[in-house]
Amino acid sequence: MGATILVADDEVYIVELLRELLEEEGYHVLPAYDGAQALATIEHACPDVVLTDNMMPGYSGLEVIAYLHHHATCSAPVILMSAVTPLPIPPETHFLPKPFDLDEVLDLVAQVLPDHPTTASPEAALE
Repeated sequence: MGATILVADDEVYIVELLRELLEEEGYHVLPAYDGAQALATIEHACPDVVLTDNMMPGYSGLEVIAYLHHHATCSAPVILMSAVTPLPIPPETHFLPKPFDLDEVLDLVAQVLPDHPTTASPEAALE
C-alpha cells in the first residue's frame, strides 16, 4: 500500500470524498473530524502527510501545524486547506484553496511525497 495520509476536516463529506479519492490511488487514509482527533492520530500513527482544513472546532489547522512543528515527534509535510487564505501560512506548508479540484489534490499529494508509490504494487493487484 502507498503512503499514509491523515485527512482532517470537520465536514464529513470532505473527509469521505478525499478518503475515497486517495484510497483509489493506493494511499492509506486516516480520517479525523476535528483538530483534537487530528492531533491524537498524529501521536498514535505518524502519517506520511497531513491534509488538514484550517477552520475546525477545537484546534484549527494552523494549531495542528504548530503542534507538528514544535511538539510532535512526527515531521510529516502538511497541506493546509481553506476557503480563505490564512496569513501567514507557516513555512514548509503547502496551501490548497477550497473549493479544490480533485486532480489538484492528487498532484499536490504527489508533489509532497515524490518518493512514495501512489498505487498498490502489481503483485497486490493480482491477489
